[in-house]
Amino acid sequence: MKSLPTFVLIFLFLQHGNGLYQGTGAPANSARFIASIRYRNLDHSFGSGFLCAASVINNFNVVTAASCVYNMQPSQINVAFGRIDLNSRYVVINIAQIRLHPKFDISDIMNDNIAVVRVTRNIRANTNAHIQIINLDSTPVIPSPCSFFAWGLENRLLRATIPVNSENCHNQTDSTFCAGNVGGGPALCPRNLGGAYVCNSQLTGIAISVSGCTQPGTTGRLVAVNNYRDWILRGSAKSTCKLDISLLSLLLIAVTQFLFI
Repeated sequence: MKSLPTFVLIFLFLQHGNGLYQGTGAPANSARFIASIRYRNLDHSFGSGFLCAASVINNFNVVTAASCVYNMQPSQINVAFGRIDLNSRYVVINIAQIRLHPKFDISDIMNDNIAVVRVTRNIRANTNAHIQIINLDSTPVIPSPCSFFAWGLENRLLRATIPVNSENCHNQTDSTFCAGNVGGGPALCPRNLGGAYVCNSQLTGIAISVSGCTQPGTTGRLVAVNNYRDWILRGSAKSTCKLDISLLSLLLIAVTQFLFI
């Protein structure tokens, strides 16, 4: 796997770009599955360490773009949940493991650009945060408008209705698709990396690349989740199982010690 120069990686990870163009504020209950991945050393004012968006797929895992967490160590980043405003946070959890798709290459971000990030404790243990899980779409992408969720310039979570756009989708691959309004309107922007494209209440796409932002016909490239659903579920199920077994082991040890006191 080829590596990009350090200054390029810093730019990719730390530049904020523009927010979701012509997006409107997402209602608090419409996207409880959205999380934000933060660079811990820069997360002093909460929103300042923002790297990208992620989606909660079970109690211990989120899914995002591999290019967001490439070359990152678990100790460098964390995940915040339960808020639609980056300037505040409800639940912040450290990361246990970052799992990039085995075929991902940073020099070719249009292919296999997907990653599963496992956290160190149950995401939904704090019931007051009302964090939700989103199901992964198992069907091929269809050309109909769906909702896209991503963070805006003012650190607010935004939502926009954006259709699939094959007309302006150059170098399209089997594992990706494009979304954008041909005649102008809501559009994806650079800050939207990892954002969720949601159709019929299921995670259909994950934003991985944007060309332009405010120009008419701008399209964003997204990973087609249905192509990676089995890979995501296999890995996340194993990691969840490991965590559950670890917790059970600790419980058994505690019970054993109590019985022999």
